[in-house]
Amino acid sequence: MRYGLLYSQLNLKDSIVDDCLKKINKLENGKIIGGDELVTRRSKVNFIIDKDILNQYLNICLHINEKQNYNLDIDALEPLQYSEYHEGNE
Repeated sequence: MRYGLLYSQLNLKDSIVDDCLKKINKLENGKIIGGDELVTRRSKVNFIIDKDILNQYLNICLHINEKQNYNLDIDALEPLQYSEYHEGNE
């Protein structure tokens, strides 16, 4: 694998983000699996599994992969995690 640039910036269309946020139905309390019992996760989370949304973000990843010369073999995305943290949460 040839390493490309360290990072990339791009402007997302508001509609892509808005479509993604519309797919968030119910937020659940965040959990840490296998974490130290002393850590309390106080956040709300949900996972976006809509295939159309995932394909939009996959296309963005493929574009950056090519543009940055990462040359990674990317063919799918896992569900996208959406989290909300409010004041005092960690």
